Amino acid sequence: MSFAVDTSVIIASTIAEHEHHTAAHDAMVRATHLPVACLAESWSVLTRAFGLDPVTVGQVITALAKSDRELLAATHEDYTEVFRHGAAIGLRGDIHDALIWQACRRSDVDLVTLDRRWVRRAGQPDRCRYLLDEAA
Repeated sequence: MSFAVDTSVIIASTIAEHEHHTAAHDAMVRATHLPVACLAESWSVLTRAFGLDPVTVGQVITALAKSDRELLAATHEDYTEVFRHGAAIGLRGDIHDALIWQACRRSDVDLVTLDRRWVRRAGQPDRCRYLLDEAA
């Protein structure tokens, strides 16, 4: 099954002390795709929220980007689609999540996340799934 992981899963898999590290690490091993926006967000979170130095974070993100996973990037059309419907669905700060989800949908790739709110917002629980609900 083709699926991507979002920033929440990347962070949990990177931080060994994270409460969901094991599940996130297992998902990372199986993931077939990575949204490039999630790599950028992960850099930001790891350096800012976790205080990791940029050299270490750069090595982690570069290794992920060079892995065998296919990288997904939002296209001009993805942005246009999200902007067209964003106000109607009440997008605010989660517009980046919407762009990530749109890129996954366009590429026919499921998205796995630790953000239950986004699973509800995406409205397709069979395609945008909460990691901890995944079968063991």
